[in-house]
Amino acid sequence: MQTVIERLLSKIMVEPTTGCWMWLGATNKRGYGHMSVRRTFIDIHRLSYEFYKGLIPLGLQIDHLCRTPSCANPDHLEAVSPSINVLRGNTLPAQQAKQTHCKRGHPLDLLNSYFSKK
Repeated sequence: MQTVIERLLSKIMVEPTTGCWMWLGATNKRGYGHMSVRRTFIDIHRLSYEFYKGLIPLGLQIDHLCRTPSCANPDHLEAVSPSINVLRGNTLPAQQAKQTHCKRGHPLDLLNSYFSKK
């Protein structure tokens, strides 16, 4: 019987250009690899991080530095706060946080911005 790590590694293909360890098994709707361990689905990137780097600190999430959800390369994974993880992504809040000018080209700075009290 294979160990959990043997099962993980049996479904990994190394992408030579990026170094990503591409998961060839099941993925969720967002593209993150997962597999069943003792009747519970475990995210592949979390499993890889914990095997190679240690326990994930309480309150932190695993960020893919390569931006590839199906990657399990521990060198591409970093434990970060949820807010850092969101801001590093390609979500609407991340895009807004990176925005330096409004759609009309005006700079978004303290002198040129209005803040609502909502």
